[in-house]
Amino acid sequence: MLYFKKNLWILFYLIVFIGFLVVSLVSFNLWTQIYDTNKLKQESITKISSSSLHSFFLQYEMILDILSSDIKKNNDDISQIYNQEKFDRLMELNKNLAGLALINVDGDVLVTNSKIADQIIPNFKENIFTKDTFNQTLLEDKMVIGRTYYQKNFKSLVIPIRKSIRDKDGKVFLVLAASIKVNNGKNFLNKQLKDKSSYIISLFRNFDHYFQLLPQNNADNLHIYNEAFPTLRFNNYTLDLEQDKDIDYYKNSEDIFTINKNNFYKNNGYIVSVGYIKRYDLWMVVKNPAVKLQNLFFETFYIILFIYLILILIAFFVFKYILKFENKKRNELHYQVTHDYLTNLNNRMFLSGIENSLIVDSTQPFSLFFIDMDNFKSINDNYGHVVGDKVLQEIALRLKKVISKEDILIRYSGDEFILISKIINKTEVSILAQKILTSLSNSFRIDTLEFILGSSIGISQFPKDASNLDKIKAYADLSMYEAKKTRNTFRIFEDSIKNKYIKDTKIEKQLKTSFDNKEFSMVYQPQMNCNGSLRGVEALVRWNNKELGFVSPVDFIKVVEDIGFMPKLGRFIIDTSIKDMKDIQKELNISFHLSINISVKQFLRENFYLQFMAFIEKHDFDKNYLTIEITESVFIEDIGFILDVLNKFKKQNIKVSLDDFGTGYSSLSLLKKLPIDELKIDKSFVDDILVNKASKNMIESIISIANNLGFYTVAEGVETKDQRDLLAAMHCDIIQGYYYSKPLKIDELKAYIKNLA
Repeated sequence: MLYFKKNLWILFYLIVFIGFLVVSLVSFNLWTQIYDTNKLKQESITKISSSSLHSFFLQYEMILDILSSDIKKNNDDISQIYNQEKFDRLMELNKNLAGLALINVDGDVLVTNSKIADQIIPNFKENIFTKDTFNQTLLEDKMVIGRTYYQKNFKSLVIPIRKSIRDKDGKVFLVLAASIKVNNGKNFLNKQLKDKSSYIISLFRNFDHYFQLLPQNNADNLHIYNEAFPTLRFNNYTLDLEQDKDIDYYKNSEDIFTINKNNFYKNNGYIVSVGYIKRYDLWMVVKNPAVKLQNLFFETFYIILFIYLILILIAFFVFKYILKFENKKRNELHYQVTHDYLTNLNNRMFLSGIENSLIVDSTQPFSLFFIDMDNFKSINDNYGHVVGDKVLQEIALRLKKVISKEDILIRYSGDEFILISKIINKTEVSILAQKILTSLSNSFRIDTLEFILGSSIGISQFPKDASNLDKIKAYADLSMYEAKKTRNTFRIFEDSIKNKYIKDTKIEKQLKTSFDNKEFSMVYQPQMNCNGSLRGVEALVRWNNKELGFVSPVDFIKVVEDIGFMPKLGRFIIDTSIKDMKDIQKELNISFHLSINISVKQFLRENFYLQFMAFIEKHDFDKNYLTIEITESVFIEDIGFILDVLNKFKKQNIKVSLDDFGTGYSSLSLLKKLPIDELKIDKSFVDDILVNKASKNMIESIISIANNLGFYTVAEGVETKDQRDLLAAMHCDIIQGYYYSKPLKIDELKAYIKNLA
């Protein structure tokens, strides 16, 4: 572009040349359009005219058929005079008939109409002019058209037609002949053409290669009807067919075909359309002078040329102004399109633009890091997007310091970033990922605020994991979600992650029909006081699918949430659990607590509280014996909204339990604000309470916190007596686990409660 800036006129001449090419292309397209339009019109006219001529001859064939039927019926007892009179009456009805005759199979004329009765008519089998078509008539069931000739008596061209008459055994015993007057070939053909413009129509005989009818007929050219031509090539009246196709190809085709004739682009050229009238073995040819199309073309071409010259003249004066700003505008727009306005990093559009260059060569592998910030949403929700934007800018600066100059850093969306690095060695990839994690886990200081976020990273490689960028991104994304389960870590893509994705896909497919097939059911695991009495039960959902079999809630609950089925499944759990426990309590005359797990997806729905209360009212369940269990992940969302809903439940004397405490996000300051009644100690701590001092200390701390805040504590996953005894010694209030009972079906639960009594 610098070269053109210094040599402005060279660029101008280049534009002039390109403009010339454009004008040439437009002119070519214009000519093609005019030619194709006229060709289509001409082929349509040819088809209509062919059909019209076919109908014209078919009309006379029907007349011959009627006469033939009458003659066959009355041949034995009708006199010659009667037949002649009949011919005369028919002649009066149809003025275009020049004559009618009845001929025997030997070619002798038996009967004619009266006007030609005195004429000496040669034997049709012996006359050189008629013998070929007469013999053809004896072989055909359809009407045969004879050679056109000039009839002096009528001062008109005549087209003879003949039809064989067969007896009941199918043997020809007579031939009925007629002749049609054609006063003027041009007028007759134009009548079929129905368009007296520049089109020229001609009719050719395929059988013996004679002309059937020509547009111009006078004393000088009537001899042409007596001259046959060896092929369909005869001066300017015939076709120059494609050399690689014989005449049978065109005869068998029902379409109209068009060719250019002679010097098409000179004044004596034609565009010729041809149609074959199969029943009567005739070729119809419609011609149109090329000069007509050329005149139409030049009318528009001169306008295009004038406009082109005007535009070049305008460009001459304004070109120097355009060039100055074009480059500046292009560069600015390209940068805006391919860069993130907030961080000045490359954006998703930039990644799409370099996709082909990245994967063009498998000998140039790379690693793709999919980086997602942990807990970033809470910053926007609690401190606003202005603070969130500043954090994002700081994240971008930290990532730039970690990576090398050859690496490509992209802000993919929101708090997601993509890093493309040439590092492919697993150890080096791990080192780089750890550097990123370390950099992003350091506290962020924005004005007077300080945040600790962390990040989760998924990594996939080209071409080891996939050969296209979409799959590379997808695999890195899957790996990132695996890393997000533990947070502030990274995962390198492997087949197990892909297999889990495939498994989740199968689960998703089967979930879509699970409700209709009534595949979900409820079980209930007892929660016991330390003295061994029944405190209550926790409602647990189970899914048994025909194709997948029993599917663990650990496997399907996350998929249910992702595909938006959680509200529907949640309603089933709440409705079924409350109904079942109401029935048991009523039957056994006993009261105990029911704990129901509530998903974040359910909790965030505006009408959740009202729906929940509606189920309680529906089954008339005592709210004092009802507990809802929520996990710590619920507090990542809108904390104000969550607290408002929890307080509504609290006012109804419905208890709130914080599930899996110690594994999530709760802080002591937050814990004091929550209207909860119960802390559930996660099974992961209970499992090694007897062998792991850290787990034991953690449980003691949780119980101590609960006691100080006035909460009950529930230990889940208790499987041995030693675990139970140690928890009781720590003053844990409620024990839940296989030590007391596995999750029970409704009938099993009834029996269990009866045994306790």
